[in-house]
Amino acid sequence: AMGAAEVDLKALQAKTQSDGLFILRAPDDATLGTALPAVGDAVAPNQELAALGNRYPVEVYADVFEGQWRWMKQGVRATMRLRDLPEAQWQGKVAELDELIASNTMTMRVKMVFEHNPDQYIRKGMQGSITLYADPTDKVLRVPSSAVIRTGEGNRVIRALEGGRFFAQPVRLGRVTDYWAEIKSGLDAGDRVVVSGQFLLDSESSLRSELARMQQQAGSGP
Repeated sequence: AMGAAEVDLKALQAKTQSDGLFILRAPDDATLGTALPAVGDAVAPNQELAALGNRYPVEVYADVFEGQWRWMKQGVRATMRLRDLPEAQWQGKVAELDELIASNTMTMRVKMVFEHNPDQYIRKGMQGSITLYADPTDKVLRVPSSAVIRTGEGNRVIRALEGGRFFAQPVRLGRVTDYWAEIKSGLDAGDRVVVSGQFLLDSESSLRSELARMQQQAGSGP
C-alpha cells in the first residue's frame, strides 16, 4: 500500500523488523528535479517531497539570433559539446521553437533533445556549444562576409568596375554566417567585389563620405 519495491519487501520479510527508514525507489532511472526536505523537517499531508525527471533524452535550450531563425525548423539535426567534456559529443534534433523574438535580446528560444551518450553523464544546468545543421539551399549568390560594409543606411559591397574604378553597391542580404553572406539583390553572378571592405575611418559620416566619393568617381554607377 505504501508503494514499497519488491526488493525492499523481501528484505523486510528476511529481517522481520523495520529499520525506521522507508526507501522510495523510482521505477526508472531519473534525475532529482527538486530538493528533498532536510532531516528533521516537518512535512504536511499531500506535500510534494520530490520530483523526478527523465535523464534522457536531454532537453537543451539555445538562444538563436534574429537573423538565423529562418534556418530553424522542427527536426533539424544538432550536435552538442560541453566545455568540461570536449572529447564527447551528443546527437539530437530541434523539437520546438518559440513563436516570438525576445525584444530585449533579439533572440529566439529553441528547444532541442539529445539522445543518451553511454560514455558520459551530464547534469542539468551545464552549458555547451550547439551546432545546428540547417537544410542546404541551392543556387545561392554569396560573397565573403568581410566584403559587406554595414551602415545605418543599409548594406554595401565595393564592386570592382573596369578601368580600376570602384562602386559602392547597395545589396540586400539573406543568410549571413561568420564566413559567407547571401546576396538577395544588388549583384549578379560573376561580379567582382573587394573581399575586405573595411576602412580605417573614425566615424559613420566619414564612411558615408568615402562611399559617396567612390560613386562619384565611378560616374553614375553600373
